[in-house]
Amino acid sequence: MPWTVRNPHIRKEISSTDRKTQTGVVFHEWQIVRPRTKSEPSGIGNVEKNSRLGITVEPSQVRLKTNDDDPYTWEKTEAISHLFTQNLSEFSIKSLQKLCECIEDNCVAATWKPSSKAPRTTLRGNVQGHFVKSDVSFTARITELEKTEESLARELNEWKAQASIESEGRQKAEEEAARMEIALREAREDGGKLEGYIQKWKAEAKISSDNAAKSREVIDAILALLKEFGSNIQEESFGLKPSPQT
Repeated sequence: MPWTVRNPHIRKEISSTDRKTQTGVVFHEWQIVRPRTKSEPSGIGNVEKNSRLGITVEPSQVRLKTNDDDPYTWEKTEAISHLFTQNLSEFSIKSLQKLCECIEDNCVAATWKPSSKAPRTTLRGNVQGHFVKSDVSFTARITELEKTEESLARELNEWKAQASIESEGRQKAEEEAARMEIALREAREDGGKLEGYIQKWKAEAKISSDNAAKSREVIDAILALLKEFGSNIQEESFGLKPSPQT
């Protein structure tokens, strides 16, 4: 069975046999150009052979954990980079299953040549070298970034919606606070008026109290005069007549 690495735009195939030499492993690059129409036979129109990378590797030399002198390397996403830190012979069944599930959308093969001009831009090291690859070698990475962008866009829209809700709530709260402030100001004004009325009533009550006290004094004085006047009249009415002189 060949090893196949796929993504939405590129299919990389590592064949177990070379068509010419019947030995080694050949890297092929295929590009999806358009969907197949109903009138076309299966396999025609939907896939077109783009180019051969020209890498022939013995089956025993194919490995995930490549060395600096290997003519090929792996471009991979962060999600499966840990699977490329060990050899296939060291894989457990669980690790092999994980590799089969994840490799299709997260990895592409690229030609590698040592060089002193450019740094090796892989997840597994910074050895000097460069890739010989097509412009579509980073399709898996681009797909991953597009998914990340979509996720961030959704999150941004959620935050915008939340901000809109909070803005509406804040506006309503501000309007309610303004109404309460007006009501409080009116209540304070009414309280001031009532306080003025109370002070006025207190002053009038004091005046009435003073007048009542004065009235009682006048009444007491009148009563005293009447009493005295009554006593004088009584004495004159019932007083003894003077006796005749003998």
